[in-house]
Amino acid sequence: MECQGVKLNIDFKRGKSREIPAGPGILAEIYWKEKGILFRESANIGGLSKSHMRWADSHKDGVPPAREAGRNGKIARLAKEKGADGAEHFLVSGDKRLTDKNLRLACKRHLQEWADKNPDFHRLT
Repeated sequence: MECQGVKLNIDFKRGKSREIPAGPGILAEIYWKEKGILFRESANIGGLSKSHMRWADSHKDGVPPAREAGRNGKIARLAKEKGADGAEHFLVSGDKRLTDKNLRLACKRHLQEWADKNPDFHRLT
């Protein structure tokens, strides 16, 4: 799949994720049991991935940041149940052109539209 010339990897295989590298990019966070998918974008996608795993584990361990203790949306509920082990992160693209925030957001919207039409997943946000 492509968006504005950026190749997007949507070949997600359970158990085949790898560490997300530093740098601009987009990742897919997949909750296999729930068939849920969430796309995240950042100027440092590797840092975001690690940060989210720590965040999820803090919810599971019952010690989330005080400002988030009362969260009860889908992602927060999954984090409380499973922590970082509940989701698998896949690098969708680490294309250097994704330093452009507008391009990252356009690609993320494209991926969300794809997910909305894909019977294998449902979008979590």
